[in-house]
Amino acid sequence: MNAHLPAGLLQDADFPRLTLVELHRLQPAFDRLPLAEAQARRCALFRDDKRLVGVLGDPLAADLQRWVEARAGDCVDWYLAAAEDLGDWLARQAQPVSALAG
Repeated sequence: MNAHLPAGLLQDADFPRLTLVELHRLQPAFDRLPLAEAQARRCALFRDDKRLVGVLGDPLAADLQRWVEARAGDCVDWYLAAAEDLGDWLARQAQPVSALAG
């Protein structure tokens, strides 16, 4: 995956976009995609109402989309976030876990 996508590619992608603020408003679906796997693959899965929302930092990662959908076992609505925003969100999710372990 490309961690630094050109701004034009983000705008031209066929995915709706989410900001870091919007990511924090969603409910993570760690039961379907555990945090460690999300971090390793740089993606996230959320619940929004009765649907699953997948978030990628790379709009060209079709293989990653298929992998997440197989893990989710359900239909996923896909969104794109800036790779930096997704990375920040994933890091913040790990902080409470790290604080409890230490």
